Amino acid sequence: IKPAELRPILTSPENGEHVSDDRLLLSWKPVEGATSYAVEVIVTRLETPDPQVQKAYLYNISGGAASFRLDLSRFPPGSLRWSVIAFNDEGRLGKFSEDRLIVRD
Repeated sequence: IKPAELRPILTSPENGEHVSDDRLLLSWKPVEGATSYAVEVIVTRLETPDPQVQKAYLYNISGGAASFRLDLSRFPPGSLRWSVIAFNDEGRLGKFSEDRLIVRD
């Protein structure tokens, strides 16, 4: 499998999960050969007919760990989407995982 064809598979939280805690563990299945990951979190406004991106955040995770503890206290109540991309030793990117919705109560 070529690195550019690899993508993480998200494991938790479930898509559409409602959360009220300030800290949330995001996790995914490790990608073979990955040495680091980036987690993208997008804040959206769902009250409009066409959901709009308000802000996007990118968190770099080195060392190949397949999880990230997200500090939700910095986000307002509402909807967030998250996805993950893997990097290998040469710095080549795989593909982004599917995205998942988190609803912050």
